[in-house]
Amino acid sequence: MANYRFDTLSHHDFEVLCRDLLQEHLSVYIESFKIGRDRGIDLRAADVTGQDWVVQCKHYQESPFTSLKSAVKKERAKLESLQAAPSRYILCTSQPMLPQYKDALVDILSPYCKSPDDIFGKEDLNNLLQLYPKIERSTYKLWLCSENILQRILKSEIFQRSVSDIEDIKRYFATFVTTPAVPRAKKIIEENGCCLLSGIPEVPQGW
Repeated sequence: MANYRFDTLSHHDFEVLCRDLLQEHLSVYIESFKIGRDRGIDLRAADVTGQDWVVQCKHYQESPFTSLKSAVKKERAKLESLQAAPSRYILCTSQPMLPQYKDALVDILSPYCKSPDDIFGKEDLNNLLQLYPKIERSTYKLWLCSENILQRILKSEIFQRSVSDIEDIKRYFATFVTTPAVPRAKKIIEENGCCLLSGIPEVPQGW
């Protein structure tokens, strides 16, 4: 299971990761922007009705929750200054979350942030990485210290061959039909260590 702290990512790297994960998870194209004064808009999207969504990313993995809470209060003030209020506000943070933390952040960001589901903390982002492993693989700065990913790279031929073998097994299993010979062959193998089957198909049924 993915359990990243995201401390190998810069603030911009973290924004890009959040963008990629949310695009996959929400099935929507998300705009990203260059580094600079963003008026409280790190990322932006539009839903199927054309309503604006705003995504703010806070890379606060080493900070206490009080620091994140203070920063979010400042972001709320920026929202008030926007010409058009967003229909949905999503907050992504690398800080670990508790239910009461999410509730407190929603209270600050209401009515722009609709529910705790719009708050993605460290655990949520790791969960999304588990759901969308291709994003994990493409974010190389994320797994520079991850033994599991490095092992997959170093032993890529073994993993690829294993995936191919599994697909072959699934394909053969779909057409496999159990006959009375199967348990008898299994018993012979268990007792003698081997079993020789010969003849045309269906012959073993008559043992």
